[in-house]
Parts: sequence; structure tokens; C-alpha cells
Amino acid sequence: MCRVLEARGNDEGFTDARKMLPDKAWTLPLCGGVFNLIEWVLSLGHISKELQGFGVVVPDKMEVTGFFFNLFLPFVSLNSICAALDPDNNRHIYRVLVTSVYTLLFLAWIALFICGTINEGFVAFAWTAFFANSCILTSLRMDVRRKFGLEGNITGDFIASSFLYPQGLLQMQIQLLEEDDEAGEEGEDKPLALAEVSTNEKTEHMA
Repeated sequence: MCRVLEARGNDEGFTDARKMLPDKAWTLPLCGGVFNLIEWVLSLGHISKELQGFGVVVPDKMEVTGFFFNLFLPFVSLNSICAALDPDNNRHIYRVLVTSVYTLLFLAWIALFICGTINEGFVAFAWTAFFANSCILTSLRMDVRRKFGLEGNITGDFIASSFLYPQGLLQMQIQLLEEDDEAGEEGEDKPLALAEVSTNEKTEHMA
């Protein structure tokens, strides 16, 4: 039965048979990564072993650089994630369209918030563009969750895609790399690797 599900999933080009299994956690917790630096500072560089057991550890280079990269250039990461979810490039036009709209809205809400310092009326338009961007990213995050059978819900997806969008994007990037490694170990075809994550950074993260 598993082979039938897997074959069907491969034919559809999107559904992964593993989603039929119980939901699993994200490799990178939404509150992990760079946010662990808060605990590191408060503990004066000595995170307790109890917290380390819950995954509260000093973030590695990829988690820090990835977060700030996504903070300023989220549209680049969004495009690479869409490409990784579509290795056969069957939805190229859709990917270009989504990336273009997201980029325009991203630049728009920043510009509109700046204009809001001149006229407060621009702020309403800024929030509209910001949350429209969040909806695009929420849809992508839901696709990733469904494909790999990850835990979560639409509310958490929206929060991760709005006010925590740099971390939300990094979560998806690291998860795709993790699934990439698992697919390689099982001898399956790997999804398209993420462009902005170098081989050295990937190796360091796995170490």
C-alpha cells in the first residue's frame, strides 16, 4: 500500500506518501534558531542542560545568516522554496508570478510605512500590503506542511508568515534540506537544492 501511495504521489508531482504518517515536528522550531540567543545572553553563555534537551542551543551560522538574509531578501528565499517543491518545473509560470507579486508587495509595505511618517493615511495601505504578503507565504507554508506531514495549523502558519516571516522562511529551507538528505539516503530523487545555502553551511548544520 505504501508503494502505491508513493507512486501516486510521484505521479501527481506534489503529494508525498509520508504525509499519511502521524504529524512530525519541524527540524527548526519557530521559536528556536536566533531566538535562542536571548537565553544564551540571559544565562551569560551557559544554557542549562535541561533546556538544551529541549533544543535550546546556540544557533549555528546557517541559522543566523539565513534569518537576516530572509529579513531583507525574503522573495529570493520564497522563489527557491517554490522551486524546491517543484523539481520538474511544472509550475514555472506560477512560481514567477507568485515571486513577482510577493516582491512588489514586500517593497510596497516598506515604502508605504516610510510614507506613513509624512501622512498617516499611508499606514493603512502598508498593513494591507504586509498582510497580503503574509497570505502568500502562509499558502506556501501550508504546502510544505502537507507535503512532508508536518505538525501545525493555519493560525500558526499565518503568524510564522507575518511577524516572524524570516524565521518561517528559514524553517521551510532547513526542512527541505532535511528531506533532501533523507531522500538521498533512501536512494530517491532529491528535490532541487536551495540556492542560497552553500554546501559548507549545510554540512555545518548537520554536524
